[in-house]
Amino acid sequence: MCEANPEYRSCLNMREIRPLHIEFLREGSFRRYEQKLAERGKPMAQSKMPHFLNTEEKKNFFAAQIIHREGKQ
Repeated sequence: MCEANPEYRSCLNMREIRPLHIEFLREGSFRRYEQKLAERGKPMAQSKMPHFLNTEEKKNFFAAQIIHREGKQ
């Protein structure tokens, strides 16, 4: 990532951000998340793929979808 994006490297070196962390999710995770929102009445036209897990609800939902953790099988 640092080679592809010098700005990322700079922010990482200045400790403005933490290193990239990737988790692999079960297939269909976003579809299940949309379904959960729809069941609570959220209009699907407003549904967008989450890029940041900025609420406990999102963190908990997507943590349950993890199939592989870095360094662990």
